[in-house]
Formats: sequence, structure tokens, C-alpha cells
Amino acid sequence: MGGSAFYTGLVGALTLLPQALQFMIGPLIDRWPLRKTMVTTQVLQFFLVLLIPVLFYFDLLTITVLLIIMPLISFIEEFAYPAQTVAIPKILENNQLTSGNTYMAFAYQGVDLVFNALAGILVTVFSATIIFLVDASTFIIAAFFFYLLKLPKMKDVKPVAEKQKLIHSFISYKTKLKEGIYYIKQSILAKCVIVLFLTNFSIGINIAVLPVYAGDRGGAYMYGFYMASLAAGTLAGSLLSNFFDRFPLGKLYAFSYFFTALFWIVSIIIPFNTLSVVAFGLAWIPIGVTSVVLISTLQRIVPEHFLARAFTVLESASAVAMPLGSFIGGTITVFFTANYVLAFAGIVFLLIAMLWLIITDLRLLPRPNVIDPEKYGLTYISTMMKNE
Repeated sequence: MGGSAFYTGLVGALTLLPQALQFMIGPLIDRWPLRKTMVTTQVLQFFLVLLIPVLFYFDLLTITVLLIIMPLISFIEEFAYPAQTVAIPKILENNQLTSGNTYMAFAYQGVDLVFNALAGILVTVFSATIIFLVDASTFIIAAFFFYLLKLPKMKDVKPVAEKQKLIHSFISYKTKLKEGIYYIKQSILAKCVIVLFLTNFSIGINIAVLPVYAGDRGGAYMYGFYMASLAAGTLAGSLLSNFFDRFPLGKLYAFSYFFTALFWIVSIIIPFNTLSVVAFGLAWIPIGVTSVVLISTLQRIVPEHFLARAFTVLESASAVAMPLGSFIGGTITVFFTANYVLAFAGIVFLLIAMLWLIITDLRLLPRPNVIDPEKYGLTYISTMMKNE
């Protein structure tokens, strides 16, 4: 609709920006019933996604409207995904977490693999409107299955007067928010934020530039193939994460990002589209591996009552980079060709691999299944917050 990579980068940045607010959402997820949160988020997203083809049908859809609707959908999703992450350890035993997260990643990436490939084909045969209608229906299906989910009930809270309840809720929210930030600052996770920031910066560039890059290499159908390749690589990495769970985290991350940088740049240099798509998918395998391993590690070292806050604070701190990368990527593509901008993103992954080797605490991280929560996660001391 805009005819420029600038608008692709802008809508990408605005859609990704709510991820930076996850640290404010964590305390709310800790307080709200998980099943109700997951069902409500899906219903709200259903109506917002459905609004896009409806407005298009009545010739009321504009870029401005999209710039409003897409961030709203993304903001609601920031409640849904952490809630699902928190629900996993409530359902599974500790020794089942890596397998459970692998299946979760398979559910996410497996569907991505199929529908990203179909979308690239369907958009050339039908229209984007049909794809949005299909997309909207999936939220209702998800809401139904979340409704059937059995989760432990929250502990009852003693009734208080409405005014006192409001004051108590605000104070509790503020305290829990501070606890989550404090926990991240005092644990090894604070140093992980640096590399996660750079990772998300590169992924943000990819989100903005890939449509233009794929268009230069063939058109909309090529975008579908690249997105399917991305999903296939991430899915393969997620499925392999059980095997890599036995390797020390420091070495695993350093090697993984070097592998990503290598195949990322190869996919841009190689002139044959088929080989380029394959190499691009291989570049995402390590990202799939490290994503599952990181979540499993987080669930092991963080106490359950801190998990939502720690997870959302970590996500927010690193997620700021994704909209920044999307906006910068879309902007500079106006002045440089898409392949140069994507190559820059690949070089950033090489820098990340070097950082995992340079930063001693990260390089020496042990295997996830033997990591010491006391040493790396820091069991929280509640009296410190009370003194503050």
C-alpha cells in the first residue's frame, strides 16, 4: 500500500514495540487467572484481525489504520505468550521442561512452516484479504482450546473494601515490578540482555528488509519461500534442542551464532534462489535451538513465583532492539540495496558469537540441566525489598 520499504519498517517497528513493555505486563500475569487471560487475548485479537478485511471491503483501510491496528494486536499478544510460558511449569515436571518447550516450539514453528509457505502462494492467487480472514479464525480456535485447558486454581485472596483493594493492587503491582527488575539485574541474565539485544536488532532488520529483498529476487512468492525457510529452520532447531541441552551454554551459543552468521551471508551471496532459500533456513536452525534452551534454562533457575516477571523483564530489555532494527532497516533500505542491509544483519550475528566468547561469565556457563539456581539465578531475598 505504501510502495516503500520505509512503511514496511515503520509498521514492523510499531508492531514490535509492545514487546518492550512486557516488563509492565509480568506482574499482571502473576495476578490474573492464566486460562482466562489466554482465552480473552485470543478473542480480542480475533476481532482486531477481522477488522482489517472488513475495512478493506468497505474501502476504509488505509496505512494509518494499519499503523494503529497492528500494534494493538501485538500488544495483546504480549499478554498471551508469557501466560503460556508461565503455564508450562504448572503442567509439567522439572525434568520435562525442555521436552515441553520443544513441543511448544514445534506447535509455533510447525504451523509457521506450513502457513508461511501457503501464504506466499495464496497471496498471488487470491488476495491478502483472504489470508486475514483465515488468520482471524485461528484465534477463535485457539481460544476454544485454551478454555479446555486444566490449570491449578489461584489461591483465594481475602476480601477487602474496593478502595483498599485498588490501593493494595497498585502497591502490589509496583512491588512485583521492582522485584522482577531487581532479579534480572542481580543474576547472570543481566549479561544475557546484551547479546539478546543484538540478536533482536538483527531480527528486526530482517523483518523490515526481507519483503523487499524477496521482491528483488522474484516477487511475493519468494517472500513466502523465505518465510517458510525461516520457519523450517527455527522448527528444526527447536526439535534438535533436546540434543543440545547437554552442551555447556557458553560454547553452544558462541558456536550457534557463528553458524547463523555464516549461512546468513552465504544465502545473500549465492545467486541461485533455491540454494539461497535453503541457506537462509539453515541460518535459523541455531536460533531455534538457543531459543528453546534459553527458555528451559530460565524456567530452571528462576523461582516459579518470579517466572512471569523475570521472563517479561528479560524480554522487554532485549525486545527494544527489534523495533529499532526494523525501523532502521526499513529506513536505510531506501538508500542502500536490500542485500547489503541484510548482510549487515548477518555481520551482527558474528559479533554476537564473539561476545559469548569474550564475556567470561557467559563463556563459562554450564549445561542447562546442571545449572545452579543459587549461583546463576539468585534466590530472591524478600527482606531487601521490604527495607527499600
